[in-house]
Amino acid sequence: MLIETEPENEFYVLVAKSTERLLQVLNNATILSRVALHELIEKQALDVSTLLQSVIDNFAPTFADAGMTIENQVEPGLIIDSNPVIEEIFTNYLSNAAKYAREGKRLIISQERVDGWLRLNFADFGTTIAADQREAVFKRSVQLEAGKKRGRGLGLAITTYIAHSLAARVGVLPNQPSGNIFYLDFPE
Repeated sequence: MLIETEPENEFYVLVAKSTERLLQVLNNATILSRVALHELIEKQALDVSTLLQSVIDNFAPTFADAGMTIENQVEPGLIIDSNPVIEEIFTNYLSNAAKYAREGKRLIISQERVDGWLRLNFADFGTTIAADQREAVFKRSVQLEAGKKRGRGLGLAITTYIAHSLAARVGVLPNQPSGNIFYLDFPE
């Protein structure tokens, strides 16, 4: 109502946006509780490129502080059958790139079709994860950098649960010449 009376008031606009974000967090918490129970969650047609760009915009200051750039090559208007909680996977992939792949200076996000799946790739140019550790990073409380605790080791485990609840899949491949490609696959 305040925005209707004073649409130019930046404070009112900020409060409204913050309230919308809080409601989305609460909604995501409800969905994540279903994810924790390994239940499938409701899906709908979503413009994944718009959701992804929103997460990228939120991370712009973090990447700037890290001296990194993000190159988003995902086609505009890309529609998938999913749930808005998918933003949590994007958030985790971007957060991890900013923490662990700074030396590579960039992250490239792209799409491709792989054996009946639509794949979103998040390619960094940091230190390549060893082949015998690629599955382990998606397990709860696993962190590869000994002595450098930067989180709780839950992020990639949560992405696995979310992907499973969406009938999607996640994984990591080596990038060339160095780095990693974290991916998210959706059935077509």
